[in-house]
Amino acid sequence: MGGETKKSLGFTKRLLAGAAIGLGGILPGVSGAVLAVSFGLYRPMLDALANFTHQPRREAAFLLPLALGIGAGLLLGGMVLERIIALWLAPLLFLFIGMICGGLPAFVHEANEGGYYHRYLLAAAGGAVLATGLLWLGQTGQPLDAAPLTLAPLQAMVAGAVIAFGTVVPGISTSFILIYLGWYTAVISAI
Repeated sequence: MGGETKKSLGFTKRLLAGAAIGLGGILPGVSGAVLAVSFGLYRPMLDALANFTHQPRREAAFLLPLALGIGAGLLLGGMVLERIIALWLAPLLFLFIGMICGGLPAFVHEANEGGYYHRYLLAAAGGAVLATGLLWLGQTGQPLDAAPLTLAPLQAMVAGAVIAFGTVVPGISTSFILIYLGWYTAVISAI
């Protein structure tokens, strides 16, 4: 599958897919990694990164349009989102919740490709317990539009780590984590 995707998607299609993946990385409720799975690019991207030292030119030729698209999606999406958040915050969040639900079928299909094991159910239950535990720990107490517009250096590093984690792990909406931490507006403003 990986080789077929590399050959079948031209530069422009990979550029556009990268833009969608980048945009998905900053939209609450959307996972850039889930979009990569939906486009059939998740495994080829990981393979290209894993084999980069062995065949750097070939892998760079595959990754370059994706990286350019991701960067463009982040920058343009950040500028547009900053304005939309100021005008329509609540409807925007409900839209993103709907987008999460729409992405679940592709994620479940990819997860079940190798077969179903009971440990998957245990991992899902563990994730649900962890998420519930985070909710019980409390919230920032600030509405999203009252959150600070700058982050301390350590906060910026943690925000970057959260975004990097969500880029690699399908199903993680890093934007919702950043909203929970009260840092989403600052990250979008920084973009």
